[in-house]
Amino acid sequence: ASNAKKRGTPEGRAKAIDWSRQAHDSAQGSATRLRWGGSYVNALLELSPQDDKAVLSAAKQVIDELGANTVALTGNNRAVLDRMSNRLVAWNKDGSHNDVLAQLNEATKAACAADPGADRAWCETLFAPAKRA
Repeated sequence: ASNAKKRGTPEGRAKAIDWSRQAHDSAQGSATRLRWGGSYVNALLELSPQDDKAVLSAAKQVIDELGANTVALTGNNRAVLDRMSNRLVAWNKDGSHNDVLAQLNEATKAACAADPGADRAWCETLFAPAKRA
């Protein structure tokens, strides 16, 4: 993916996104899938930031797997989610993607509710939509 990205062409960007998607899709183990899912979302944000539908779909898939696999929301897993959330919040700095963030925030709250050890206050902060003035 990084080699394709370095080309700097539209075809290279598309290939980089596809390689990132494939890395996530083929990853084994819940923590590994979480890490590669975060990388895939990051590739979309960097290389195709206008594609709200793809960003939402990829991020939602990562979050949905949290509840399905009962991934512990601690340690490295928590760090991956923090980074993914921070990148998405920065992508939404002007509030133009609030609907995407709101959906991800709700999905995260549901995943946290399925984890009895989850830090509920932390979960509330993930993927928080921008406040409108």
